[in-house]
Amino acid sequence: MVLFWSHCKEQLRKSVNKKDFDLYVEPIVHTANDNILTLHCSDRQALAWLNENSLSDIKLYIHQCSAQSLSIEVKLKCLPTPKIPSHLETRKINLNYNFDTFIESSYYRVRKNTLNGFRF
Repeated sequence: MVLFWSHCKEQLRKSVNKKDFDLYVEPIVHTANDNILTLHCSDRQALAWLNENSLSDIKLYIHQCSAQSLSIEVKLKCLPTPKIPSHLETRKINLNYNFDTFIESSYYRVRKNTLNGFRF
């Protein structure tokens, strides 16, 4: 199955413009089970693009390469929810750290001191 998908990607690289290939085809992850090749798209837009623009070409390329009958499924890639490490779960955000207190350059100090003399 890996060979089929690699060949298919190379054929798509020739027939699809580079921007679309890099955005929609390159990130596809494939899995194979029995006679089913499943293409997992990274997001809904990629899934829609693949169904509308290249799925028929993919089926044609796969069937040209394979003597056996293969089914092709296209699904949205489901990524596992990342587990937050236990030492980070209980941390609290220090509200004293914000943009005004965390970033201080010499320009900012001069400006701050200048503005402290003026009350608006």
